[in-house]
Amino acid sequence: MFDNDWVDAAPFRTHLQHLLGVSRLPWRVLAVAANVPDRMVQRLLFESHHSLRRIRHIDARHLMELTPQRLTQMDRSVVPAALARRQSLALLAAGADRLEVAAFLGCTPQALRHLTDGRTSWCSAMMTARAEAAARAHGVQDWAPINVPGEPGLAA
Repeated sequence: MFDNDWVDAAPFRTHLQHLLGVSRLPWRVLAVAANVPDRMVQRLLFESHHSLRRIRHIDARHLMELTPQRLTQMDRSVVPAALARRQSLALLAAGADRLEVAAFLGCTPQALRHLTDGRTSWCSAMMTARAEAAARAHGVQDWAPINVPGEPGLAA
């Protein structure tokens, strides 16, 4: 089967609805965690069943690999904080409210402050996914040049 093969969307719509219910995560976080297009997840969850009848096989596979257990694993997995830091700084620079960013990331304002000022070197994979989802939702590019304390190589 090729990556551009198509499959019926109905089972994946149901799967996403289940994940949304059990995880209580924003839909865009599920899209990031599954590594599938935001727009596809949005259409599956919130538009008429007739608007999206089929999805690409590769997206279907990624969605099926996303389970409640995988989401729990992401919450427990520790990864370098660089991407979450860059995304958070970009959100704040774009005018996002600090309390809202912390809430979306699932952390306290103090933890966000430690993340953005470079005192935190590690975070959960879920925090990184949440930061990416928030950046996408606000149209913030992760490649925006931001000077991050302790991270040489990023433009000032």
